[in-house]
Amino acid sequence: MTPIEGRSVGHPATLAAALLASLVVALAVRPATADEGAAGSTPAEATADPTIWPSPEWPLARNEAHERRIDGLLGEMTIEEKVGQILQGDISTLTPDDVRDYHLGAVLSGGNSGPYGDDKAPPARWLELADELISVAPEFAEGWNKRAEAFFMLDRYGAAMADIEQVLILEPRHFGAWAGLGLLMEAMDLDQGALRAFRRATEIYPAEKNVAGAIERLELQTGGRTL
Repeated sequence: MTPIEGRSVGHPATLAAALLASLVVALAVRPATADEGAAGSTPAEATADPTIWPSPEWPLARNEAHERRIDGLLGEMTIEEKVGQILQGDISTLTPDDVRDYHLGAVLSGGNSGPYGDDKAPPARWLELADELISVAPEFAEGWNKRAEAFFMLDRYGAAMADIEQVLILEPRHFGAWAGLGLLMEAMDLDQGALRAFRRATEIYPAEKNVAGAIERLELQTGGRTL
């Protein structure tokens, strides 16, 4: 039940990279100011050299069905929606209306920020904020995900399960929801179900070490792996 995009359009890093690339090009062609011209040529050590920039490669094989889905989603989105999907505002400065109005893809609820300015808010206050998010932006998957977290903290496992189900209806690739489902089912002593949920989470995000550790632990407990 960790934060992640409310409406996924593929790999957010891809969109962010595209925006950054356009910014770099814009800066590269910007004419020098009078002050810069008077200062003479740019020192060699201050000159960007694109040939030495890293060229990271996505570790997973390209999935053409996913790529077609991404293209289809991007084709349906407005510029405002695309920008909003790569932004993450902080809970301390956003309102539920902002999530809807600016098409935000995620809301950061860490960094010592709590609901309604209360950094030590109890689960009930988190639940109240999540209810507001869902009421104004029911299509925002993270609102349902945050409410599931609040229900989990209040030991209301049935309600948490229902909200996680809604998250996965809105966004089947929501890593946090699958990981949260694993935690929830493990808390309910449903180890086989928890193992399946954690495995699904790691299919989406293989680099998450905590989930990998949970899988290893549950495999040993359920006989799925031997020492």
